Amino acid sequence: MTFVGVVTTGALARSWVVGRMTIYSTILFIHVIATLGLVGAIAVETIALRQLRRAPAIADTVSWLNRMPGLSISASICLLLLFLSGGYLTDRLSIWHMAWPKMAVAIVLAFGALAGVTRRRLRQIHKALHNSDGNSEMAIHSTKASFFNLSLSLRTGLVLAAVFLMTVKPNLMQSVGAVLAFLFISLGVGSLGTKPQKSGAATNLETSPR
Repeated sequence: MTFVGVVTTGALARSWVVGRMTIYSTILFIHVIATLGLVGAIAVETIALRQLRRAPAIADTVSWLNRMPGLSISASICLLLLFLSGGYLTDRLSIWHMAWPKMAVAIVLAFGALAGVTRRRLRQIHKALHNSDGNSEMAIHSTKASFFNLSLSLRTGLVLAAVFLMTVKPNLMQSVGAVLAFLFISLGVGSLGTKPQKSGAATNLETSPR
């Protein structure tokens, strides 16, 4: 092989490596942005659910519920990008034999399932508020249900657990322990911001003259 052939082969090899690294870097960037977008969606949802619990009137409740579909779409897009980019990066690094990538896939699926159930319930409440059948008060009360805080706390714990797994890269037992720990911590922190809602009967009893 001549000197020119060696130089040409080396240049082609370098360009191939650079191209591969460019694709990897791009996918990694998308993965990071999708993670940040998902965290941002959870933060906005936290604010929205807190405002829904405090909404004094139907108009305020409808105003916040109208913002939830767009938020759900954004979160779903981020979750899909996170799933696809994470799978590509894991395949490129050839680490599917490790435990934490499989646990991360389970976390993404669990997050998507919880988000889907939450979105369906909010859509039902939104539909009930627009129906003139006298169920508006019941629909408003439904927005204050503990399920939404439970779902948000679990999804927050799953995201924190996923970040921990990507950072520490633990084995199977450590991965399971970390996921459970973050879930319990998130549930505990989430319960601090909620107050039990008094039923209508209890309220009437307190306000009734003795």
